[in-house]
Amino acid sequence: MAKPVKLCAGCGAPLTFMSTPNFWSGYLKDGGRVCRHCMARIVKVVPSFGLRSRRDHTTASIQKILHPGPVQGEQPVKEQKTTGEQYTPDKMFTNHLRGFVWLSRKVFDLLVAQQSKLELVHMLNDLFEHPDEVWQLEMDQPRHAWRYVKYYHEGALFGIVDIERMDHLNVVDWYFLKHDKDGPEATAQAAAIEAERTGKLIYSKFEGDTPETHDRVPFLLDALTTGKDPEGALAAAHEAHNRWWALDCTDREYSQEELMDMLGLRAFVLASVATVYVWNKEFAIADRIQPEFIYHESLWKHEQRREAIELYLIHLLFQEQFTRIDAIFAEAAFKKEFLCYHDLYKSVMDPHYEFESKQQPFLNVVNKVNHYCRQIGRKHLL
Repeated sequence: MAKPVKLCAGCGAPLTFMSTPNFWSGYLKDGGRVCRHCMARIVKVVPSFGLRSRRDHTTASIQKILHPGPVQGEQPVKEQKTTGEQYTPDKMFTNHLRGFVWLSRKVFDLLVAQQSKLELVHMLNDLFEHPDEVWQLEMDQPRHAWRYVKYYHEGALFGIVDIERMDHLNVVDWYFLKHDKDGPEATAQAAAIEAERTGKLIYSKFEGDTPETHDRVPFLLDALTTGKDPEGALAAAHEAHNRWWALDCTDREYSQEELMDMLGLRAFVLASVATVYVWNKEFAIADRIQPEFIYHESLWKHEQRREAIELYLIHLLFQEQFTRIDAIFAEAAFKKEFLCYHDLYKSVMDPHYEFESKQQPFLNVVNKVNHYCRQIGRKHLL
């Protein structure tokens, strides 16, 4: 029997294996615990929270930090009870890929000023977790967005989420378009709904797609192997990032061996995703997810999966991100494990550099990297 899932004391989101803070942190005096996202927000206000949360803080105290009251003279937006429950802003939903969809208080307050949107709030859980369709849209470059669609007898519900930050999607709008099949405006209403079905269809319940079958990882790996279609690889990386960043392990019980293998696979996927970001010069996003894989020792020891880290280092070298490479190799254990790549990097910087690694392993790495350069149509590094 599966254990009951605990909820974050801050936002109410499930405390999954991936959303729970590391090293037993985030606990409160009253036994509650906060998720990684809430902990990051609290630490910005109370820097000592990480060390003193169990001693100094309760659920009530962190709620005041996360949800400060309105400024004096400002009237808070009234929240409507729908289907018997009060909706709380600063809400984290689960989406169709078992990732997170974040609705901030600021966006909530702005949108529910319109009564038509307030009446739809109770339907958002179902929209994001069980959509009929998801369309990828092009917004103001370089931003991207997804449009979620859920069809009803009375019309269609739409939700727009910004995917600029892939650690969670950010809700930016939702709306309902009516369709009275027997009404005089049926044709115009149907056309209005159809006009919203634009962009690239990335998920469809009607075509039998599921999160498991809609796997973009093979596509981005193929793109990295061939060096072709960087923009297509970037779109695939955004999708894979969202799915694997917030991977939920609560739907079944895993053995320790299964969990470790899943974490290793997650690190491999995120390393590949970060490599695509570097390829497309999206360095800030790569920096955010780098800690999730770069020092993952089980990834180092896996004969096939370690190549994801090697490719990441190679692409940083292609892009001349020398400061970032220096910071990575500052970790002694990592430098020791990837010493040949450290020497390759130093040799590219200084042709007279005397490498520290043994000659044959170093030459094997040079040949391997040069073969990859030929494979993707680049000049040899050495």
